[in-house]
Amino acid sequence: TRAQMSSLEGHTSRVTSVAFSADCSKLASGSWDNTVKVWDPTTGAQMSSLEGNTFCFCDGHIATGDGCTVRVYTLDGTLQAVLTAPNAVSSLTSAVETTASDNPRKLLAVGRANGQVLHFLMLF
Repeated sequence: TRAQMSSLEGHTSRVTSVAFSADCSKLASGSWDNTVKVWDPTTGAQMSSLEGNTFCFCDGHIATGDGCTVRVYTLDGTLQAVLTAPNAVSSLTSAVETTASDNPRKLLAVGRANGQVLHFLMLF
């Protein structure tokens, strides 16, 4: 059995990606309208609207990409970092590398339209 919980409205163009945060407390959607919306999946309320059209959650942050720019925000929408890629951003992914140390490394990978992948160590 399935039950629709809510219909989230706010984008003005095609929604191209959706994902839940690791703890399922946030839902994000990316659109051709060049925004990434962050929603409360329980209430359906829009929590923030960020610049970009592709995104990924990154250990308590959300990274968005558009054109040649990657922006990293806190989940409440505060801009933390801006990275410039020399070619168009086409996709993003992230991971937290856990090791024996107490300081796990936060990694961000950026896929570019020219076929390259950029790899960053995030220092936040």
